[in-house]
Amino acid sequence: MCIIITLTMPMNKENIVKIRNYLLVGAAAFAIEYGSFTLMEVYLDVSLVAMQSASFLAGLLISFLGSRYITFSAKTNERHTRSGRVQALSVLGLGLFNLFATNLIIYVLVQEMGITALLAKVIVMGLVVVWNFAIFNRIIFKTTRST
Repeated sequence: MCIIITLTMPMNKENIVKIRNYLLVGAAAFAIEYGSFTLMEVYLDVSLVAMQSASFLAGLLISFLGSRYITFSAKTNERHTRSGRVQALSVLGLGLFNLFATNLIIYVLVQEMGITALLAKVIVMGLVVVWNFAIFNRIIFKTTRST
C-alpha cells in the first residue's frame, strides 16, 4: 500500500518519517477499530452496518488525533495551510465519505461475495489507509514553509 502512496512523493528523510508515523498511528487506530469490531461481532447481536459504523468512528477519532499531532504536525519553520477547525471539519467530511463508502463495500463483500465479516473489515480498512494518506498529506494536513 505504501508503495502506491509514495510513488507521487519524493523519498526524503522527512517523508520517510511521515510514512512511518502514519503507519504507527494507523496501527493504533487499527487496533481500536478492528478490536471493537471483533468484540461486537463475537459478543453482541448487532447489525453489520452498526458494527462497521461504531468501530469506524472509534478508529477515526484515534486516526485524526494521531495524524494531527504526530504524523502531520507542523515543524517549527512550517505552518499548516488550514486551521485546526478547518482540519477537523475536513476530517469530518472525509469521515462521512469513508463511513458511507466502507459500509457499502463491507456490505457487498459480506452479503454479495460471501466473505466473512472479519476478513471484509480488514480489506475495507486497507483501502481506507491508502486513500486517507493521500488526502491527509496533500490536502487536510498540508504544510508550507514559514518565511
